[in-house]
Amino acid sequence: MEAEYRKSALRYVGLMFRKLAFWRAEPPIATVEAFSEFVETRAKFIAQVTLYGYLKTRAGTRFPELFKDEVFGQSLDIAKWQIYLMCLSDLMVYAGGLLSQRADAGAEDLVPMTRALAEKILARDMEQLEPLEGFADTRAAILGRLQSTEWRDVEDGEGPFDGSQNALVKWAPVAPQLKEFDTEIVINSMRFKWKGVRDQIRSRLEAAAVIDDWRRSPESELNPAAR
Repeated sequence: MEAEYRKSALRYVGLMFRKLAFWRAEPPIATVEAFSEFVETRAKFIAQVTLYGYLKTRAGTRFPELFKDEVFGQSLDIAKWQIYLMCLSDLMVYAGGLLSQRADAGAEDLVPMTRALAEKILARDMEQLEPLEGFADTRAAILGRLQSTEWRDVEDGEGPFDGSQNALVKWAPVAPQLKEFDTEIVINSMRFKWKGVRDQIRSRLEAAAVIDDWRRSPESELNPAAR
């Protein structure tokens, strides 16, 4: 009896520790590095979870078998990276808009900062991205979007995320006749997941600290030491 009680108590303590870990507050986003890491990791997460979730729902029990098909595997790899690029673009614009609104930062900060971060993020995955058909044009489009964005006008809502939602529908390796029935459901699923990401960055972002950190960096034109 005593041994069973001890096991039960240990299970309870373990459960409580797991609950405490779940409720532990995430650290603030207060540096350029933390800002960049958030954008990159969340963009990859959204791209992967929405694409694989869609395919798993559509394929059902046949989902594991699809990975044995070489052609499907190649299509999946292309889709994964294409959707990620649009997720990265959308989230960088949204997050930059928050910086503008909360820290009163303008294009003189946000254009060079977001472009520099996007370049570094893309460089880390260049081995996988460079072979993609049209990658050079997509990269130029992302950087061009960051160059031309009116940061103070960026909506704190769903507006910046149209590109990634359309990319999920476009690139998912699913027959077009099936996509006609899936589009609304697939887009709503991604919208819901983006809402979670927006909630995270809203609660964690210390915009003034991020902008101050950027202005102290060697890449910032506002840093006198960099001139």
